[in-house]
Amino acid sequence: MTRPKPWDNEQSAADLVAQLIGGTPTVRDGHGAPPSTHDFDVVLADGRVIALEVTQEVVPAVLAQRSTEAKLEWSFDRLDSEWVVDVREPADARALNAEIEDILALLEASGVDSLLVGRDEIPSEIGPPLGRLGIRLLHRLGPSSPGRVIIGGASVAGSTSPSLVAAVVADHSSRADNVKKLSKADSADERHLFIWIRADRHPVIAAMSFSDVPAEHPSLPARIDVVWIASAFERPSVWRYDRSGWHIITPTDDDDPTEIDHLPFGTC
Repeated sequence: MTRPKPWDNEQSAADLVAQLIGGTPTVRDGHGAPPSTHDFDVVLADGRVIALEVTQEVVPAVLAQRSTEAKLEWSFDRLDSEWVVDVREPADARALNAEIEDILALLEASGVDSLLVGRDEIPSEIGPPLGRLGIRLLHRLGPSSPGRVIIGGASVAGSTSPSLVAAVVADHSSRADNVKKLSKADSADERHLFIWIRADRHPVIAAMSFSDVPAEHPSLPARIDVVWIASAFERPSVWRYDRSGWHIITPTDDDDPTEIDHLPFGTC
């Protein structure tokens, strides 16, 4: 089975912004582009141009884990089902890849469709590897030949607040690389920064699921007009911040970002 194409977070962000504000995305930071070129232009119907730079809020160790996962094969001939496996992150992707087939083959042979650590009785044969690999949940989706494993991040406890979203905006909008790229977009009418919130940033994701916006109003550099914040889920929460304040985007039927097929599901 061919591995799924890696998620193109930059194209997904450009598509989402274009759909929400009504425009057409054009790649700027492609092959042969000068150094420090922003990622996309979004050209509006009236001819105005939005320069867009895309970044991500993610734990570096988890990003490294995902990069390793993408290089590994997650189809297994001994399995006859597709499984979701949620793990504590960051996880050892290579160790997980080496041992998960044996674990799931035992569950399939035993007729187990779902196993949640801490709730369900754990077969003695797989207890030690589950703990060692940080596996929290194994859930059978349905038949598949060969079998396939989808790795996800297990939810973790932690406090959340809208202030966390403000902190993300303040951090990324002040990073030298983001400011430099958008500052060089001299021909653009506006300059937008887009921040994907990856699934491993659970407290920030949780904060965006509520309707309370931050009390804080981060100061934006002169060359950044708008910051978009979106959860990297199939059905993303989308916020926009500019000098007028915070805006929670409620898409209409015509500009529903959930219809964009580039977006990842759950973890990405």
